[in-house]
Amino acid sequence: MFYLVVSLKDIVGFPALSDLERRIISGRAIFEPVLNFIPFRSGVEISSILNIIFFVPFGLLLPTLWQRFRKFLPTVFLGFLFSLIIEVGQFFTIRATDVDDLIMNTLGSIFGFIIFKIFSKIFKKLSSKTASEGYNKNCSIIKYGPYLYILI
Repeated sequence: MFYLVVSLKDIVGFPALSDLERRIISGRAIFEPVLNFIPFRSGVEISSILNIIFFVPFGLLLPTLWQRFRKFLPTVFLGFLFSLIIEVGQFFTIRATDVDDLIMNTLGSIFGFIIFKIFSKIFKKLSSKTASEGYNKNCSIIKYGPYLYILI
């Protein structure tokens, strides 16, 4: 949760309600999208590399915390979905919504998953457990935890 909060508020610049309120009070539009739908139009920049690094923990933490994310597709899909939510949220900021970010963030999730798989081979005994393993599997918080954290 800490990773998500810090990443959204301090790194990505996802708008808080107070930010939107300030825009309304000052008479500025709350929807001023800057869009780029052409992949790598300006080439690969340092921000592309930073986007990959930014999402590596996401791809690493999901399978560490939840058993169902021990498979490639669910982890990458949720990484893509989280990135998409960030990019859509940036419609309401002065930041650009960029397809490059979506691609690089998803790539970061993939790299994080690969790192998890490497560590799980090295630390076989620890990798068989997850943080949510001791709880009732039918509990809604455990079952829908990853989606609730992203929604929050």
